[in-house]
Amino acid sequence: MGTRMLSGAELAKIYDWAEIFGMDEDAILLLAGHCVEQKGVKVSIKYMDSVAKSWAEAGIFSKEAACEYIEQYKEVTSGAQDILKRWRTMRRPTEDELALYRTWTQDWGFNDETIGMACAEMTTAHKPSFKYLHSILQNFKASGVFSTEGVSELLKKRDAVFELSRMVFERAGIKKAPTQRERDQIEVWVDTWCMPNELVLFAADTVRDTMPTFTGLKKQVNAWHDNGIATVVAARESLKNTETSTKVVAHGNKKVPNAMNYQQKRYTSEDLKNMGIEILGVDGEE
Repeated sequence: MGTRMLSGAELAKIYDWAEIFGMDEDAILLLAGHCVEQKGVKVSIKYMDSVAKSWAEAGIFSKEAACEYIEQYKEVTSGAQDILKRWRTMRRPTEDELALYRTWTQDWGFNDETIGMACAEMTTAHKPSFKYLHSILQNFKASGVFSTEGVSELLKKRDAVFELSRMVFERAGIKKAPTQRERDQIEVWVDTWCMPNELVLFAADTVRDTMPTFTGLKKQVNAWHDNGIATVVAARESLKNTETSTKVVAHGNKKVPNAMNYQQKRYTSEDLKNMGIEILGVDGEE
C-alpha cells in the first residue's frame, strides 16, 4: 500500500480475516493487492473488508484459490471493459455489470464472439446498456443457441421472418408496420405449421379487397390450416368452391334473397276453376 500507514484499528480488521475468516497470510496479501489495483492506494479498509467477506463466502482462503479468483476477475473485467469500449464509454464496469458478464460467460456459456453478435443487435438503440444486452442474450438462451453458428442461424431466420412479415403486410394492404406479436404469429404459420411462404402471401392477396387487416389475414390462414390446406393450388380450389356454394342469385342489378328464389308452381285452367278463378278469352269466353 505504498507509504500509507495503517492505524491499529485497520490492522485489527485485517487480522480478523485470518483469525475469524481463516484466510492464509498469502491470500490476505493477494486480497490487499487486488483491492489496491481496483481502487488505488487510498482504498478504504471498509471496502477491503467487504471483499474479504465475499471471498470467505466463496470459499477463497488459500493462495491458490485467491490467484484463481483474481485471474477470473481480470478476464471478466477485461471482457466487460471491451463492451464498454465498443460503446465508446470510457469508464470501469460496475460490480452489477461484472455480475451480468459472469452470468453470460460462466453460467450460460456464451463467449466473447457471441456476446459481440448480441451487441450488434443494438445498433439502433439510443443508449446501449448491459441490461438491454442481457435481454438479447436471454432470447438467445431461450432459443437454445449459445455458439456463434447457432446465433448466426437464429439471426438469419429472424431476418427472414422480418422480411416475410413486411411483404405480407404490403400484399394485404395493411397500412402499418407489423408488431413483434404479429411477426411471432407469422413465424408460427411458416415454422410450426409448416405453411409455405407463398401460401401466406396468397392469403394476404385474398384479404386485400375484403378485409385488409391482420385479423382478416389471421382468420383466412387459420381456416386453411384447420381444413388441411397446405398449397396455393388447394387454397385456390377452396376459394372457388366457397364462391360457388355461396353464390347469390341476381335479378337485374339487384341481388335477390335466397328466400325469394323459390320454384314457381304452374296451375292449369281446371285448377284455377276449382279455386273460383275464371280466365276469360278475347270474346269473353272462358
